[in-house]
Amino acid sequence: MGSSSSKFKKYIQNGDEYAAMQMSKNVPELYRSVDPNISYGENHNHNTLVHYAAKHGMKHLLRTFLQDMNGNPNKKNALNENALHLACQLNQMSFSAYERRAACVQFLLYWRGAALNNGEREKVDLAAQDKEGNTALHWAAATGLRRCVELLIAHGSPLFIENNDKYTPCDLAMKASHHDIAEFLESRMVFADNPNTVNEDEMIIEQEEVYSGLRSQDLQEAKDQLLVDTSDMLKIPLFTAEALLRVNEWSRELLLEKWMKNAAECCEFAGVQAPSSILHHASSLDSSISNETNDEEFICEICYNSITDYDRSIKISCKHIFCKTCWKSYLNMKIQDGDAHHILCPAYDCHILVPVDLIEKLVSPVMARRYLQFDIKAFVESNKCIKWCPVAGCGRAVRLPEAEQHREPREKNIPLTSHAVDCGNAHFFCWECLGEAHAPCGCKEWHEWQVNIVN
Repeated sequence: MGSSSSKFKKYIQNGDEYAAMQMSKNVPELYRSVDPNISYGENHNHNTLVHYAAKHGMKHLLRTFLQDMNGNPNKKNALNENALHLACQLNQMSFSAYERRAACVQFLLYWRGAALNNGEREKVDLAAQDKEGNTALHWAAATGLRRCVELLIAHGSPLFIENNDKYTPCDLAMKASHHDIAEFLESRMVFADNPNTVNEDEMIIEQEEVYSGLRSQDLQEAKDQLLVDTSDMLKIPLFTAEALLRVNEWSRELLLEKWMKNAAECCEFAGVQAPSSILHHASSLDSSISNETNDEEFICEICYNSITDYDRSIKISCKHIFCKTCWKSYLNMKIQDGDAHHILCPAYDCHILVPVDLIEKLVSPVMARRYLQFDIKAFVESNKCIKWCPVAGCGRAVRLPEAEQHREPREKNIPLTSHAVDCGNAHFFCWECLGEAHAPCGCKEWHEWQVNIVN
């Protein structure tokens, strides 16, 4: 492990992200053996793995260090630079280099560390100055990183701090002939007291948010959060929220629009019982079952055998009754057939969904895990805002940025076909056609060009 760890650190120091990621795949325990906050030593200016990932624009590794390994971007190296300083320094001029820098800066700006005494969590220090007195904004302005400048300003980076030579970020942009950046910074300095300025910048951030690479646990968290938010908003059970979202392409906005028109119809279409709060008449069936005596005879509607040990917890809103044996056989068959995300009551012509907690209660733990895997798969494939990485065996997904989800195509300055995205596993592809990344060329033109090459 010592040799692997040394090679891994060497790759990162030299900026070879691909080699480092390949090694981490071949040696899964590698991440557990390295600390992203440990200094490389005096000969390397006391840079850490987080410093080097930011310095070389290695956005995949930087995200891993920050999100999965408790990396701290506020640690200073020998030049008094934090990771944000290094992410805003550019040596290579290319579109991909600009894109990587912007992604790294965004990861750093959204990083949240340990809890502070005031109840908030630590954020990256925007006002930190290196030995020359430069902030991250000084570096971004001086090196022509317009997108990084916009990100920093939107998150409150100070405009008026002077470095040791008495230059503000605006001064450095002008000195380096980045006149567009200088004009942008000057306008923000003039209207610095106008609160609308910050809001406008925040809109820019939302519209150009980086596409998010999602692991299986991220997908589960995203789904769970959506369910909780929808359940709280509509005052309905989580199972009902899931059923409603599933038939509405996991769009809370689309669901809300239909819910406001006719909530009962919404529930009926989704195969769930409408909550009592929206019904004018309470169902008499609930009281009839609750008043039944224990010695009443129950008949399974599948095998027609008498149920002598009827479990009253095994029931769904449609009130159809089945024995445990028939329930288990039916659920196992549906899960094995891959139809786990939409299991209906086994009664003929019944369109009521079987609750998730009932499924997990009746099947084995192994089958329950399989069910949950199918459930996540269905969550992605029925969600217009999330797509699987097309690379075989990757298992990651990519989510459309929040702002893009609510904008009409005519409002977009750049069509979706021009978006080259990555899943966080160094796989780059086109969001629209899932083919090889070809931005800024449109999908149609790209495929025509490919055909011409072959012919």
